[in-house]
Amino acid sequence: MKLLAAIDLHDNPESMVDEATRWAERTGGTLSLLFVEELGEAWATGVSDPTVLSLLEVERASLRKVHRDRIAELTERIPADFRGAPLVKDGVAWRAIADASEQTDLLLIGTHGRTGFAHFFLGSVAERVVRAAHCPVLVLRPSGSAGRATAQEA
Repeated sequence: MKLLAAIDLHDNPESMVDEATRWAERTGGTLSLLFVEELGEAWATGVSDPTVLSLLEVERASLRKVHRDRIAELTERIPADFRGAPLVKDGVAWRAIADASEQTDLLLIGTHGRTGFAHFFLGSVAERVVRAAHCPVLVLRPSGSAGRATAQEA
């Protein structure tokens, strides 16, 4: 069984990796981690100065290296028997995650569990992924106090 965990590097990724690893161990599957960089062309929109564009591209390349190094580091948390290859993709997060789900048997994704105005204004990547994924999706909600993730209904 191939499992894919979409990881937000900015929001307690260790908790997600640890819970996803438990799911890989339960199923005897191989777990790959996915991070989506949303560094499209829009990040330099309105900038016409070639020097500034060059500096932005250097910064973008540096940030990509940080992301790749971090996802590789998180992949090392997964025991070798269950470890798949780390993936870093470009694009809109929910769409890139849904597209990547074509190659997997189970997709694991985290959610913040926002409701009301916060959900309305910030949206939900997890909700969009559940609607667009090509495989079953298990939505996990990181727990702040215990540092663990718990399964939520999708």
